[in-house]
Amino acid sequence: MRSPLLVLAGLLAFSSAQASIVISGNLATGGTFTVTSPISFTVTSPNVGIMLVVFDNWVVTPDATTTVPLPIVIQKNGSNAPTGDRLLFDNYGSTYNDWGPTDGLIHIELATSLAVNDVVTLPAGSYSIPGNANLNPAIVQTFNGNAYLTDSSGFRISNITPVPEPSLSQLGLAGGLVLLKRRRR
Repeated sequence: MRSPLLVLAGLLAFSSAQASIVISGNLATGGTFTVTSPISFTVTSPNVGIMLVVFDNWVVTPDATTTVPLPIVIQKNGSNAPTGDRLLFDNYGSTYNDWGPTDGLIHIELATSLAVNDVVTLPAGSYSIPGNANLNPAIVQTFNGNAYLTDSSGFRISNITPVPEPSLSQLGLAGGLVLLKRRRR
């Protein structure tokens, strides 16, 4: 009786949503930037001022860099962090330290410093992107890849976080399946 219940619990766990970044809409007239589930980064190097969230290999074909305002909320250690300008870069267009030409960036002016082991989170939510015909059309997609934080000089200041992040329920399912398999032997 335990095996069918474990399988059912596993199937329910697999149905849970994972974090993704989704950009939709007509970029010439306006679009939407959506974070489907919170994405967290652990700071590994202190930082003051400007921080960038980097989406590694965001686009296949880079073009000239275009930026638009992005009214995204940023959390530091579980609370909303005071910010200044927040801009979405469609792609960087060239290589600069840890940034690559196909990387997408969110430029964030922080009104607070970051210390080692601080946790920076992009909470789930949808944010309007103003229309700009110069935005790279390749950003209209669901992004699943690696993301990390850098300082304004392009040097990584956080762990690399896979997007989508594996959910706790999926990790539990994997462990449960291993135990079930081991028990049957």
